[in-house]
Amino acid sequence: MYDSRDDVPETHRFDLTRIFDGREDWADAADALAESIETFDTDRPVGDVLADFEALSARDHRLRTYASLRADVATGDDDRAADRDRAERLHGDVMRVRDDVERRVREADYRGAVPSRFSRYVADIERRADRALDPAASDLLAALDDVLDAPKRVHRALVDRDFDPPEIEVDGEAVVLTRSERSRIQSEGDRDVRRRAFEAVREAFRDRRATLAANLDTMARRNVRLADARGYDSALDAALAGDDPYVACRPQGRLPTDTYDALVAGVRANLDPKHRLQRLRREALGVETLRPWDLQAAPVDGDAPRYDFDEARDLILDAVSPLGEAYRARLEVVFGERRVDAFDHAGKTERGAGYATHAPGAGPFVLARWDGSLGHLFLLAHELGHAVHSSFADDAQPHVTSGIPGPTAELPSKLHEVLLVDQLLDATTGDERAAVATRAMRSVGANLFYSARWSAFTHHLHERVAAGDRLTADWLDETYGDLFAEFDPVVAQTDGLRAGWTTGLYGVPLYHHYPYILGTAGALAVADGLGGKTDPTDYVAFLEAGTSAPAVELLADLGVDAASESAVSRAVSRFDDYVDAFADSTW
Repeated sequence: MYDSRDDVPETHRFDLTRIFDGREDWADAADALAESIETFDTDRPVGDVLADFEALSARDHRLRTYASLRADVATGDDDRAADRDRAERLHGDVMRVRDDVERRVREADYRGAVPSRFSRYVADIERRADRALDPAASDLLAALDDVLDAPKRVHRALVDRDFDPPEIEVDGEAVVLTRSERSRIQSEGDRDVRRRAFEAVREAFRDRRATLAANLDTMARRNVRLADARGYDSALDAALAGDDPYVACRPQGRLPTDTYDALVAGVRANLDPKHRLQRLRREALGVETLRPWDLQAAPVDGDAPRYDFDEARDLILDAVSPLGEAYRARLEVVFGERRVDAFDHAGKTERGAGYATHAPGAGPFVLARWDGSLGHLFLLAHELGHAVHSSFADDAQPHVTSGIPGPTAELPSKLHEVLLVDQLLDATTGDERAAVATRAMRSVGANLFYSARWSAFTHHLHERVAAGDRLTADWLDETYGDLFAEFDPVVAQTDGLRAGWTTGLYGVPLYHHYPYILGTAGALAVADGLGGKTDPTDYVAFLEAGTSAPAVELLADLGVDAASESAVSRAVSRFDDYVDAFADSTW
């Protein structure tokens, strides 16, 4: 990790001038957006209202992306944090305009007067008509937006700005357990170091478990109350309906409840390969009891494989070759235009291992924390899948339909991982192949089993709040531990393991895990079809579609039946193949 951002080579830092020339330019744009919001008039032809709101939404998106990226590479900078807070407040004002715009659409006789690009958005507004609040309630909710969003800001402070990673001693040297460093240790370190790192980090989170529990209770309570206010049966129904009050001018992604239930239940009914892996891992590591700090370790005798950043770029570019020249060329542009902020440094956000985002008209950006490990090779490939998806959609669609449907959001990122796994398993031998096989099981298994476990956990906590009970740290420990015992029965439980809920990603919508199940199942189906029934041009068309069609229809065009149990069972079967590869590489 670099001591300072200034030490990172410029070629591996974001070039945010693609969005704004600088902070002053951003501030001028923020002032202009505030004025446009203040003067926005809906008492005119609906087509004009929608066109101007689309432009307003795109400007809002660019402002938030720029402010967020600047803040995330300098978490201790109060001015940057204030800019992000301002961008989020402006977004709340844009959402208030959205309520007025959608009210105008519902009340207008607009047939034939609306540009065709808005047809899905208008249909979505009509679909949600019976969920719309009356003007007074809608205005009140918009005025409370900053308050309702407070738990997300509190969580960000607890796990990022006000969180000092603990230290442990390794070979006589003090090691700061940043997110990158603890990930590396858990996959590469010896067992005692892994144990001490795991316990140190979990203890640091457990020290604030009561505060995290209270904040999580507030998050869930907010979701339940908003769902109830809009007439939904539950927070889950609202989440799957795409009734997200933080999406502006865009049709909202939906997933049928029975499809969600089939995904989670399908994984829970197919846990045998997961349990088999744990028994094999215990044997391969030569331990009597499998502990939480053993779950990511690769059972290799030699050094873990290492890659420099340029080598990682070439491996990923080669892996996506089956997706065609147009796809590979698009990915080369992401690398070549300083769109990847590659290396970890003091002050870089600790929220998540990395992420991809984009700004309308300015393209995608990837925040990474490259450390040369196999794990980070896969994380980089994953986020680049998101980046290419948004790039194709943004270029092919107008702003209103250039979004990424929530239910399909993880398919492109998981496809990158699957293609990389298959390439490396074919090209490596010995310890490196064993390490790749270990990572393959995580890439596929975690996104099936881990995501199903978190989906169940998320639903349990919302049900508890809806029943009138509070989320306490002890209840969360017990519930998380019980689910872990179902999915990972071979692993010995500890207080630190049961407190695993404290490390969850709560800065995003709480019901965000199911797309990983669907994305993994879809990615495996696409990968299996390449060279046969799936043409690369069909896949690019899927990416270019954005939100111009329902997610389930887009998946069907790729030959993926999201509601079929077979989609999950095929994915679990493929995971079992990776378990076989792990066993073959280990003995």
